[in-house]
Amino acid sequence: MGECEQYFRLATEDEKEVSVTFRLYHNDDVVKEISTQTPKGFYLLLTEGENYRAVLETSETEYGKVEQAFTACVGNIDNPLSLVLPLKQDEKTIGKVHTGFCSFVQDLPSEPNSEKLKDLILAFCGVKDLGFDVPTKDYIKGAVEYYKGNVDKGDELTPCAFGDS
Repeated sequence: MGECEQYFRLATEDEKEVSVTFRLYHNDDVVKEISTQTPKGFYLLLTEGENYRAVLETSETEYGKVEQAFTACVGNIDNPLSLVLPLKQDEKTIGKVHTGFCSFVQDLPSEPNSEKLKDLILAFCGVKDLGFDVPTKDYIKGAVEYYKGNVDKGDELTPCAFGDS
């Protein structure tokens, strides 16, 4: 068995620059550990035909960890082995959606407004842009609960916390 150059591409789903740790395992032994920033591309010299596992993680809470098992060599610069950290769904909802969605529905318990419910449904279906995502039906169900005055139930279904205030 010979050696080959394996090209890796490290990135985050939203292409932000974040500090990451890249670990390369061979038979559960760490053979290489690199702390760097994404996005990043680099070559490593590996043994052809051997089984490896690449792990990419960051301490940034909005991203999940990614692992990829592979046999060297599977990629070159035109076809890299990409390790892309996904955004955690929870963090998506707590971040962008939390501020937009929660602001949008905060007055529903005190001032019921069926037009707001209709707009949320249209946004969920991709017909209307409200400036934030409505990622699941639970957001609509939660807004309906707010509309009915069931604040605690609405808080269970959405990232909002109106019952705490």
